[in-house]
Amino acid sequence: MADLFEHLDNICRYVSEKTDDLAQKISEEMALQKIQSQIREEDREISGIFQKIGEIVYEEMKEESAKDEKLKLLIAAVGIKKSSIQEYKKRMAKIKNMDTCRYCGKFVERSAVYCPYCGKKIEKCEAEEESEANLEKNDPDLTISREKETV
Repeated sequence: MADLFEHLDNICRYVSEKTDDLAQKISEEMALQKIQSQIREEDREISGIFQKIGEIVYEEMKEESAKDEKLKLLIAAVGIKKSSIQEYKKRMAKIKNMDTCRYCGKFVERSAVYCPYCGKKIEKCEAEEESEANLEKNDPDLTISREKETV
């Protein structure tokens, strides 16, 4: 019987030691995770700073005529991408039955006279209305959207 109690006592000590070891490892892992999270946050902030630097350089180079041919091509590529984004936003606005503010690019109600985000007057020109009509003809997403509205 004494052997049984001694054996149980040994098991309890063993489990207690292993629990302490596990707790220590969990504590270390949590500390590592916290540090890794802090590193990721610093990396995100660095990326944001690089992005701001790039935007400043882009704006400066866009205003001047860039001397470097590679920069000229990159600046042109940014312009093309920005135009594509505007077209995508117009398509999204059309699907949502909204307009986009030409100044800030946010979605606004079609009936809005002023943008609730930037405060500028919403003006719709005939060319834009024609562009929207052509967009409806050529955009399958809009056709699907209109069909859903009628159902």
